[in-house]
Amino acid sequence: MREQDISDKEIDPHYKQMLKYPDTPNSWYFLVFLLSFIVALVVIYKSDSTLPWWGFIISLLLATISILFFGALSAITGLGVNLQTFIQMIGGYLHRGMPVANMYFVLYSYNTVGQAQLLLGDLKIAQCAHVSIEIDPHYKQMLKYPDAPNSWYFLVFLLSFIVALVVIYKSDSTLPW
Repeated sequence: MREQDISDKEIDPHYKQMLKYPDTPNSWYFLVFLLSFIVALVVIYKSDSTLPWWGFIISLLLATISILFFGALSAITGLGVNLQTFIQMIGGYLHRGMPVANMYFVLYSYNTVGQAQLLLGDLKIAQCAHVSIEIDPHYKQMLKYPDAPNSWYFLVFLLSFIVALVVIYKSDSTLPW
């Protein structure tokens, strides 16, 4: 799909700009999934959640199917469907008498769908803003020459840090944490 002609008039102009940059390797997404899967299994068994491994896999399969259909619905029409009650019923049916297992089932299915839809929205915003995944050449130069006078990144970071300190310490209200 990436071997499209940039001069084609049918291509979305934002997508045309993104064709200049390489795709994110699928191995990155697979690695994140694999690490998340392992951490989730460790959490399930170390926290005595009463959710069995097969319930965890069913919740992930349910999340995958939901992301495919309801993610496309949200992308095409902008409408979102709240699946939480439906997923709670499925979890309650599969894990009768185990409310904590149902809570973890909803965590790994419904919340996964919500996070995936947020990721899809962020990727769409990045495409419209022409944000590449590759490191900015100026940032590469800053990494090679940290004493370079044109490192605007450090200046922006320093100014935002100072503003944040002023706002936090000068406010009369208490912080929520």
